[in-house]
Amino acid sequence: MIGFLFRRFRWMLIGAAGKEVARRLSERHVDQARDDLAERLPDRAVALADLLPGDLLRAAGTAQVAGRAAGRSARMSRSVAQLSRDVAVTPQRARRRLGEMGDEWASQVAQDDRTLRARLIAQTRGRTAADDVLLGGKSSWEGDPLPQVPGSVPTGRPIPSISRRVVDRVQRNYRPRRYRWQR
Repeated sequence: MIGFLFRRFRWMLIGAAGKEVARRLSERHVDQARDDLAERLPDRAVALADLLPGDLLRAAGTAQVAGRAAGRSARMSRSVAQLSRDVAVTPQRARRRLGEMGDEWASQVAQDDRTLRARLIAQTRGRTAADDVLLGGKSSWEGDPLPQVPGSVPTGRPIPSISRRVVDRVQRNYRPRRYRWQR
């Protein structure tokens, strides 16, 4: 039964506890604002405020704390509005930037392809044809067949033999390490 009541009323209990904490914190801020105001006012004005009915300095401290809270709230709502506007605009900005990046990528790939083709044509047909391709002239270079790629070479390094002499180190029986391609 207690578990049922706790589940039913837990948010009310949490709210009441939060309200009590907020009241205590606000009382402390009001007392600080009252003390600051009493320090800034002349002694005669503080004595006169104490003679008046009610706690005039406490009311002024409450108004000062409320004004600060309103200013913080306005700044926070302004920053939240700016953040929500940025969140709404960001996907469009990101899509536009991604499109620009794709266009930059395509143009760079085309430029690199043209440069590589021009180097190849410079080796096979001369500098004039290569310059024509590099500058985007009228000669078609996409249809030109590429030269045959030579066959693969055997793997490993061609090292005829490695001497197995002892290396002059502290450890006299150290031999140089044998790598895979040296076998």
